Amino acid sequence: MRRTDAQQGFSSAAADADVIVVGCGLAGLSAALAAAQRRARVVLFDSSSDLFATNDVTDRLYFNAVDPERQGDLGITDSPELFYRQTLAAGGGRADPALVKILCYQAYIALKWLEGFGVGFENKVRQIPGGVYPRTCVASDYRAGRLAMMNAALDAGVTVLQGLTFRELVLDAQGRVTGVSAEDADGRRRILRAPATVLATGGFASDAALCARHDRRLGALFDMRGGRASGLGLRAAVKAGAYLVGTDYFSLTMGTAGRAGFAVCPFHPLRFILVDASGGRVVNEQDREAVVEALLDAPGNVLWLAASFSDVARLPEVRRGRIEALLAEGTARRVTGSEDMAGMEGAPSRASIVDAVRTYGEGPGDRLGKSWRVRIDDNDMLVMPVTLGRSATLGGVRIDGGGRVLTDSGEHVEGLFAAGEITGGVHGMRCVPGNLSLESVVFGREAGFAAAGRSA
Repeated sequence: MRRTDAQQGFSSAAADADVIVVGCGLAGLSAALAAAQRRARVVLFDSSSDLFATNDVTDRLYFNAVDPERQGDLGITDSPELFYRQTLAAGGGRADPALVKILCYQAYIALKWLEGFGVGFENKVRQIPGGVYPRTCVASDYRAGRLAMMNAALDAGVTVLQGLTFRELVLDAQGRVTGVSAEDADGRRRILRAPATVLATGGFASDAALCARHDRRLGALFDMRGGRASGLGLRAAVKAGAYLVGTDYFSLTMGTAGRAGFAVCPFHPLRFILVDASGGRVVNEQDREAVVEALLDAPGNVLWLAASFSDVARLPEVRRGRIEALLAEGTARRVTGSEDMAGMEGAPSRASIVDAVRTYGEGPGDRLGKSWRVRIDDNDMLVMPVTLGRSATLGGVRIDGGGRVLTDSGEHVEGLFAAGEITGGVHGMRCVPGNLSLESVVFGREAGFAAAGRSA
């Protein structure tokens, strides 16, 4: 087992590995594990100073797959072909059909592969909000699952380097990628050399100016990536000859910006309403795209969520804790009387919210088209502002089915592979919830296998 830091140094002449993987997210881990399974010597590095910490790791992993066991137990009929057609349609026909086919047909294999490393999933599937079919497998303790994958990488002989920041690709005189230049915490440059490099550095959601070039409304949104999705790897790939696809497509997430960061909305859309500053309900909360547009067009990109306060107790512990933190700082409020809204800048009056809640609960159908409603207790409500965060970019470098980075003419950028959010063509204009993590594993595996094959 090898867990090292960037201080140990590297050779600047001979190859340091068969495969270098840049980035230790789900895509990078998958690529490193796959390459190691093909007996490649792998170096995996990341700028994080503690890759074994889980504070910044999501508590749950949503992973779409056609699973005969989990779906069969619930009487759900499904197929990879249906998954493929639904994913293409969800992306507006803008994704690469060849990549989508690999994504959907390899999903079950990828799921079982993760389970083999100790990532635990619930024994049932769900149809999560925004999903297109009940095929989402949920790892309810992904933090433990990530640690299991990290330890599996070490057990497989992967050299893990932390505290090392990627700067640029190293090219030879013929334009082939032969390694990377990186910088340690003390500002010292290091060169790592290998015949194959996999970029899993993420997208550019943290670059507000670049996002705003595609839609000016995006620039002011909350950066959910905390500056980590700078697009540096993307720019390096372009410099090496990569062609970009779909960079005007984004994944935006609704949540509340508090002192401790951005808390993703934990409630099912059937259990809350959204109102504007005057207290009027403005959108069908089930319609994900309509909610995004309503928030983008709202003053300050803010609407107000109202739900029964009793729903807070129904949340899983981690998500309940985030709401409790918002309540403690006053960003969210428990509202039982008019005085409870005092000091909430820009908020509608309690009376207007109560009126919206009562109107929502009356009548045989919802005027905005919601398919079903859970009644909200207007005597004891949770009220909090919601906005949008830039959570992911859906476009990036063009790849083939093996994660090889392609030029504008479709030729390979020799020695360069990519996986995860840095790539484009997999989702189109919309990502089905549960497909981002699936993409990371499926194409992380493919890139790792292909990179190891190049070095053989």
